[in-house]
Amino acid sequence: MKIKLVMKFISLLLVFGLLIPVPTQVHADIEEWSRTSDSTYIWETVSPGDSFISSFSSDLIFQSNVDMVIYDYDTEAVLDYEPEMLQVEFINNTNDGILPTYMNFSDALALGYPVEWALSPLFSKAIKFVDTDNLSSTGEVRVRITNTGSKTIGVEGYLYGLLSP
Repeated sequence: MKIKLVMKFISLLLVFGLLIPVPTQVHADIEEWSRTSDSTYIWETVSPGDSFISSFSSDLIFQSNVDMVIYDYDTEAVLDYEPEMLQVEFINNTNDGILPTYMNFSDALALGYPVEWALSPLFSKAIKFVDTDNLSSTGEVRVRITNTGSKTIGVEGYLYGLLSP
């Protein structure tokens, strides 16, 4: 009787132990960034050689960041990003333009950066541009996006701030 009771107890522990997720950390040296709760939505059509500017403001100290996808204007197909397609620059009161680092969403998550989940249906094509020169801003930051390619594109994205870990 005692053995059956112990066996039932052990089987319950095993069943519940498998159902309870154990937190794991893949990279102990990666610090998780957080993001500002608000953002600026971007939806623009840009002809070759043209540019546009969007702005974001916050009372917090943040690093500039924009997540986006690029569309072919004629076919509405989502394009893979290539550096010769467009130029992205962050602008604030103290500089004329910082060229950010770009990465895909998978790499961004692996490095501890948040991503804009509204773009998740296009996860494999979405890209993140981050001011990795640590240009911290308080107030307003603007992003200038210039079409340096040969065809008209659509840009959809979110401009928001990254908060230091």
